[in-house]
Amino acid sequence: MKDFIFLFTTGEAKYKQIYQQIKTLIEQGNLKSNDCLPSIRKLADTLQVSRNTTLTAYEQLVAEGYIRGEGRKGYFVNTLEMIFSQEEMMPYQPAQKVRQASIVDFRAGSVDQQYFPLKTWRQMANQILQLKDSYVYGDSFGEQRLKEQLVHYLLQARGVKINEEDIIIGSSTQQLLVYLGFLLKEDFDSIIVENPGYIGGREAFQLHNFTMEPLAVYENGTQLQQLAHLQSRLIYVTPSHHLIRSPISRQIKK
Repeated sequence: MKDFIFLFTTGEAKYKQIYQQIKTLIEQGNLKSNDCLPSIRKLADTLQVSRNTTLTAYEQLVAEGYIRGEGRKGYFVNTLEMIFSQEEMMPYQPAQKVRQASIVDFRAGSVDQQYFPLKTWRQMANQILQLKDSYVYGDSFGEQRLKEQLVHYLLQARGVKINEEDIIIGSSTQQLLVYLGFLLKEDFDSIIVENPGYIGGREAFQLHNFTMEPLAVYENGTQLQQLAHLQSRLIYVTPSHHLIRSPISRQIKK
């Protein structure tokens, strides 16, 4: 490390600048796997900063998986698979389709790349991929530690008091509908679905042999008056995809 020059700028904490510059050296390959970093004291003396400053920078690098501490031996560079490195990623070239441009994309699963926290995602990935548990199958209904955090979040943010056993986590809406079908088919044998509607939902209900009754969806929303002519006691709707306009909906809203 003594061959590298650290440049400090004003306006940002020095520990962040040390962290960022060491991280860049690792990502660019100037620091190799298993290279030994200078001790906290030596780096602090060299840069003329406090030991807490260099310690905080090292702790951040350890938390994100860039380096590791080995007892009294010191800090060493980890072997990293830079799977999220923007420099190595090939630009995605989607197939050209002739279609009218949309003002707003309402498709489920569509992510606005401008607001996606790519830097944070990369940091967490580097940290998690150092754990052995990342390479084995987890719990079928969601990781226990994630459920524990959701229990606390739901109580604080929504006032909902539940236990970890009450939470089921799936990888997609369709998978969760399949899970839900196992519970519902004991009491129901038919379901009302929107027409047109979410095809993944229909496939999940077909898997459980539900009889499906269509509920028409028009340009101005679902016509809830049609419910009086349907027999099913169960209905699946996707309210994020349309407006519901009817006297009944106005009464419900009130």
